[in-house]
Parts: sequence; C-alpha cells; structure tokens
Amino acid sequence: MDNENVKKSKRAYREKHASISITVSKEVKEMVDAAAAASGKSKAQYIVDLILQDNNKN
Repeated sequence: MDNENVKKSKRAYREKHASISITVSKEVKEMVDAAAAASGKSKAQYIVDLILQDNNKN
C-alpha cells in the first residue's frame, strides 16, 4: 500500500498531465509499433512527436 507521500506524488502527476486514447486498425498499430521501434522511441513519444511536428508545420 502506498504511503501518503507516494499518493501525493501520483496525484500531482495526474493533475499536471493528461492522457488520451485512440483506436486504430491493427494495420495502423503495426505501422506505429514498427516506426517507434525504428526511431528508438516509445509508441507514446513517437505519436507525441508526430503531433508536435504536424503542429509546427502549420
């Protein structure tokens, strides 16, 4: 069981960050998995980088 300090840390993290969920076809997931692995990034970081890159182009 978490002590009070751990609970406070987890709460602070959740309040500071947001989460999103997307549903894609298996083919798209496989492409993202492969591209993330090739870039040496996690899938989440790869997707975030793509979004940031797209927003900087506009």
